[in-house]
Amino acid sequence: MDIIAANPTTQKAAFIQVKTTDYWHRAKWPEWHVKPNVLEWQGERLVYTFVDLRDQEKPRIYVVPSKTVCDVVSKCHDAYCKDKGKDPEELKKTGRMCFYFQGHPGVENYRLWAPTREESINRWDILGLD
Repeated sequence: MDIIAANPTTQKAAFIQVKTTDYWHRAKWPEWHVKPNVLEWQGERLVYTFVDLRDQEKPRIYVVPSKTVCDVVSKCHDAYCKDKGKDPEELKKTGRMCFYFQGHPGVENYRLWAPTREESINRWDILGLD
């Protein structure tokens, strides 16, 4: 984990995995590369923050529960492999998978399970520290 956040008053903690990108597909949609271990790292207190660094002075931060990340990456990966006739296990060995938000162009049908950027931006309440 990259960050452990805690609230001493409530004695609750959360684990944060940070992913950054400054790459935008067709200058409109950010995408983040993740490793296959994202499929194994799930927990009620684990969240992913996807940080969009395209605007260096005011980066956008999207907060997504780990289970959602796992589900989206897994379903998108399997759909992509099926569509392209590739072996999902072999492709996982390359170590490159991606997380996208709903509406990403190109292969929209793979993104049906993804949250929107609007419902994920600055959602620090997902940490559950209150």
